[in-house]
Amino acid sequence: MLFSISQFAQHLKICLLSLPLTVALGARAASQSAKVIRADSPQPATIPGVDLAHCIRRPGRLRICKTASAVDAHDRGSLIIEKAGKRMASWPIWLFAGQTSDFEVLQADLDGDGRSELILANHDSSSMGIGLEFWTIYIFPDSEFRGPQAPLIFGVEEYGALGTFVPEGDHVLILTTKWLGMEDPQGKRDEGLYLVGQWWRYKSGELLPVVERPLMARRFLFSFAIERDRTESNPRRPYLWLRSRKTELLKESPLIGDGKKEEKRGVLQSVDATPLTDDEATVEIVFKPESGQPVTLRYPADYRPAPRRSSNQRVIKWCETCSAS
Repeated sequence: MLFSISQFAQHLKICLLSLPLTVALGARAASQSAKVIRADSPQPATIPGVDLAHCIRRPGRLRICKTASAVDAHDRGSLIIEKAGKRMASWPIWLFAGQTSDFEVLQADLDGDGRSELILANHDSSSMGIGLEFWTIYIFPDSEFRGPQAPLIFGVEEYGALGTFVPEGDHVLILTTKWLGMEDPQGKRDEGLYLVGQWWRYKSGELLPVVERPLMARRFLFSFAIERDRTESNPRRPYLWLRSRKTELLKESPLIGDGKKEEKRGVLQSVDATPLTDDEATVEIVFKPESGQPVTLRYPADYRPAPRRSSNQRVIKWCETCSAS
């Protein structure tokens, strides 16, 4: 079939006009495919110098291991990151019941910038009784670990790969959860135990609160206890639990109060985190108001029904040239 020059030009124009639309639709589809990839389960491994170890292998010749040694306390261990047989980083962590298999490795593009972050989740401890779980999360900006890098570190009470890191659109939202004893938000019942959740976005190594989404709270009743036991291994916990119609939206943070506060301007003269014992710590803040005498405020460190992190837990040892050991 023959085309005239004018017909050919018109046909070409239509094709060129449709190209940006096709590209845009393709980019949009790709932007909506945010995923959280769970690595395989930890496998027993032999590492010289340690008595017990489990490791996870990742692409790029990465190996991430959790270890325990008889020379350490029963509740102390290490996380180790190796690349091509060389140790890149190691740091002390808490162990629960001496286990080294209770950790996870994830990979996800958390902020939608096209580069994946490497996520490590370590099970620190579980409480007696109803078994509340306490985890520490480490987010490294480079999933291939091409050099030394500082992680973002935060703790959560209850964790699930797809319930703490929740894909939404072209990015992944982070849900932090904490168990709190608090008053009934509706004022109809006595004080109770609640699971409180807050949404965050990861950006440039920081967590930014999603201010347009209120905090969520669900009271720990018998029905919640049954559901929690039934979904113990579901990777969508704790988000799964807070999707319940029994979850309440909070107008204010239970950690702050009712907002009826006296405001004073002044200068923070000092902030000091002082360990009291192996299990306790306190934060001391000296505030000098514009008028009046300095005020010393002391706050207990974040409470957990498990041994506190040691002061050097966040000191990560970087090894650029040392061999794996």
